[in-house]
Amino acid sequence: MGPKMKSNGGKIAWGAVCKPKELLDLKIPHSCSWSWRKILQLRHHARHFIKHLIGNGIDTSFWFDNWSARGPLCLRFSSTILSLLGIDENTSMANFIVNNGWNFPPALLSVIPKLNSIQQPVPHRKDKLIWTVSPFDSFSLKHTISHLMDHGPLVPWYNLVWHTASIPRMKFNMWLAVQSRLPTLDSQAMVHHGNTCVLCGIEIESHSHLFFRCDFSAPLWEFIQARCRFYNYFLIWEDMILWISSRWKSNSPMNILRKISLSALVYHTWEERNNRIFRGNPSTQNRVLTKTSSPSTRLRCGGSLLHHRKLRLPELVSVLQVALVEGWVALGLYFL
Repeated sequence: MGPKMKSNGGKIAWGAVCKPKELLDLKIPHSCSWSWRKILQLRHHARHFIKHLIGNGIDTSFWFDNWSARGPLCLRFSSTILSLLGIDENTSMANFIVNNGWNFPPALLSVIPKLNSIQQPVPHRKDKLIWTVSPFDSFSLKHTISHLMDHGPLVPWYNLVWHTASIPRMKFNMWLAVQSRLPTLDSQAMVHHGNTCVLCGIEIESHSHLFFRCDFSAPLWEFIQARCRFYNYFLIWEDMILWISSRWKSNSPMNILRKISLSALVYHTWEERNNRIFRGNPSTQNRVLTKTSSPSTRLRCGGSLLHHRKLRLPELVSVLQVALVEGWVALGLYFL
């Protein structure tokens, strides 16, 4: 608190000087955090998503709020029009309601003739705010993100990456891998490291080489194929992904096991490659295979298959045989 006001000192009408401002109209402060700055930069989207349904008009601003079909008037007209019409910018819609209907000044109607066609007020009801991109009228993060995102065609590998049984860190890594977006040594961004694969030391590192033509990762991939009862004939990574995506579309128990096994092997192969480049800490093939069937991977398999609605006895026996042969005892314990 400042010093006490003296009777002979000047006084300030703080209520007139410090007028309240809407969050949507505040300037972005220079000292705010990165996250808060990004949120404030999205306000122009939020302004159009917030709609006022007029009841008695008391809580809806004539000038600032989004109540008309074409958005807030403050975004369409200069504020000088208000002074010419004799309207204060803090005027609410209630000022134009007379006898349960609209009563706009003729001068205002000459500027905005469509005011005569807006929905009639409901004086016995309060104004209501709705979030226009949500089917429930209230804010929904899911529907808002969906509305803001660009929606392209569904990619063929969608269910290979984004199935519900996948482990988040492996899911993100697999998403990059299927698009050949991992920073392999054959890309310009990693040229200062050289381009020879650090796992085998023979060929140039690329997605097709790492997954799974490399002398280090190829035996691991063959082991997974044998245990999950499938065989892949392709040597090009993109061709392999298309082939697998076309055959593992369903979420059958065996396909769930295959998808998780593939994601885990891609993840831990990439992890081993990074450990050798950035930490100088190599591991053996057996160690990488052990991590591929780590407890988190086994438990995710078990939990997903346990809640599988279409799990039939022959499939259960088949999957358990694979799990037990691989040493995935934790998966077997879910069903014993």
